[in-house]
Amino acid sequence: MRRAGAAWIIGAVLLAAYIAMGFAWSSDGAVLTGMSQWVFVANSISPALFIIVYTLIGFSHSGWAGRWWKTDLGLTLVWVKAAVIAQSGVLAWTFLFHGGQLTGPLAAWLFLGGPIAASLIIFWRTLIFIRIWHEGRSQPDQAGSCPACGSPAGSSSAERKERS
Repeated sequence: MRRAGAAWIIGAVLLAAYIAMGFAWSSDGAVLTGMSQWVFVANSISPALFIIVYTLIGFSHSGWAGRWWKTDLGLTLVWVKAAVIAQSGVLAWTFLFHGGQLTGPLAAWLFLGGPIAASLIIFWRTLIFIRIWHEGRSQPDQAGSCPACGSPAGSSSAERKERS
């Protein structure tokens, strides 16, 4: 519970900083133009870094829970990040090398395809959460079980290591 509280506080601080920066920089077109290319670069690199770290944790000896390729939730989490990379990568490329102009139908499709893919993946993840909730309600004796998360009921970390 303490981690959730910290996450809410950090989220509130980030939201306040976002709003303050919007008021400070919204009237300065030069700052926004110069910043936009680096925002898209960062928005392409950060999800890629997340996928790399998540994958390395999965390959580590104690990283059973990090094997995203073995769970529905892990797959959708990584695929949404890949969709963000597809959209932001095109925009970063456009701002860095083409003066901010989407050139060609492929670039335009990739720009639109990223949000479309992300929306479909998030909808799929919603269906997974509904399924997990439904499975949890129908089997109350297996509290703590989350097959989609890769966490069967009653499994200790030693049991998970044995299975890996």
